[in-house]
Amino acid sequence: MMVLISRLFQVFFLLIFLSGYQAFAQSSASVQVEDYVILKNGRRFDGTVMRKLGQLDFEQIEFLRRGETEIYTPEDIQAFGLGTGEYFRSMDLPSTPVKRFVQVFYAGEVILGKDHENFYAGSEGDMKLLTGKSEPDGKGTEKSYKLTLSKLLAGDCLRRVSGQIRSSKLNEDDLVWLFRKYYDCKGGDFTFYGKARPPYLLSPIVRVGVFESGIKSHIKNGDRKDVLNSSPLIQGYAGLSIHSLRRYPRFSADAGLSFESSQLTWESQYVGSSIKVTGTEEMSHSFISLPFLINYSLFKTRKKDFFVGLGAGYGISLSNSDFAIQEELVTYSDRILLEEGSFTTIRSGGFFYQAQAGFLVNLPSERALTFSVLFRQLGDYYVVKAGTNTANYHKLDFGFGVGFRF
Repeated sequence: MMVLISRLFQVFFLLIFLSGYQAFAQSSASVQVEDYVILKNGRRFDGTVMRKLGQLDFEQIEFLRRGETEIYTPEDIQAFGLGTGEYFRSMDLPSTPVKRFVQVFYAGEVILGKDHENFYAGSEGDMKLLTGKSEPDGKGTEKSYKLTLSKLLAGDCLRRVSGQIRSSKLNEDDLVWLFRKYYDCKGGDFTFYGKARPPYLLSPIVRVGVFESGIKSHIKNGDRKDVLNSSPLIQGYAGLSIHSLRRYPRFSADAGLSFESSQLTWESQYVGSSIKVTGTEEMSHSFISLPFLINYSLFKTRKKDFFVGLGAGYGISLSNSDFAIQEELVTYSDRILLEEGSFTTIRSGGFFYQAQAGFLVNLPSERALTFSVLFRQLGDYYVVKAGTNTANYHKLDFGFGVGFRF
């Protein structure tokens, strides 16, 4: 069985290598028609904007087209766009002496944009900085950005959105929603760039895993030898994955319910000064757990995501001794004592630690396949007695899982 597991891991890592090579080799081609720049003369060129994962602030851009790279500043081009829908325009802002790449959410009679952590609204040549400072409004004080928005959105539709202006916060979600309502009312010529992305996505996920189970001694005294033989541990998992976090795109988390079962055989031996005890026990074992993992993307493209994860969980064990016998030999006599009955105790429940590494392949319609190597440790899980001698062992599980994210 260990040979089979070893072969599976060799194939798994070969797949990671080949997929990683393919991702690097094809990443430019896969996004070449999605990112673009618009020159000052209005000409558009498709290519790839080289950027970090989740990057939406740019002092300049490095643009890859037909194998050649150009560097553009806000003074060099009119605008550029990303394949994920974001659009950036070169604009003059009141807070800076030079043009900036402003991420534009809405373009129309009134523009809504963002530069780093600052939001702006207004017309092409007269953008206003939206700030959270308080200003007098004739009835007391009000946030400056709410007064600015009330002036910019004045007209027939102000009554429709005035309540939202008063309740809005100075963040992307509230401002985009406000402008959406405004332009739904006003109509006319306007453009919304990008998708109304939620703060995160929550998706069901299922996984099947095959594990090899082992032990690590924690407390063992005297001349003691214990061997655990386990059938392949098959685990089924169903849960939820929170991913595509807008503010922290490299992070995701999984939580769910897992069930697994296996057959265990213990071979135990203890040699004392005047006694030798050997024993065999066969057990049926099941484990129900609630695992939780936090994952971090090491390398991510639009099609693949290579990640590592750390987590913990709580589980409950169910075990039954099918057969158990111990033989006790007194070394200075010919007396042999046979005793039937379980000599292994499995912890009924408790916390465990786990880790994983793997890659995810994105499929159409927001679905994905996952392939991962998994490790888990349950402390002081087994207590094995040989006569009056007791040994404690940690449970170590190492396996391979294939999952599907809906």
